[in-house]
Amino acid sequence: ALQSLRTHQAESLGAMQAAQRMLIQRQIDAKKRGEAEEVAEFVALQERFRAAQMDINKHKVLPPAAGQLVKQLEAMDEVVAAVAAAEDRIEQAVAQIHGKDGASVEEATAA
Repeated sequence: ALQSLRTHQAESLGAMQAAQRMLIQRQIDAKKRGEAEEVAEFVALQERFRAAQMDINKHKVLPPAAGQLVKQLEAMDEVVAAVAAAEDRIEQAVAQIHGKDGASVEEATAA
């Protein structure tokens, strides 16, 4: 879960950087054409964009309690996987004892 969150954050950061580069490039192009109104619109958009980035940065780091919860969930996932693997081994052993896999009890103990 934490890895997925980090991946999503990295993708979002890349998209935001690309959007900011696009705004800057369009503002430069508008200045070259002498479009004062268009330049003013791009300046306003950049200000809104910066405000949004600051808001996102406030929430970029998980609160300590949420971080602990994520770690606990990851630990629980590991435990569930270990239990499932143990159950599989137990089922295989029981099947061998009962001779379901074509081996007799003597063959299972001899192996």
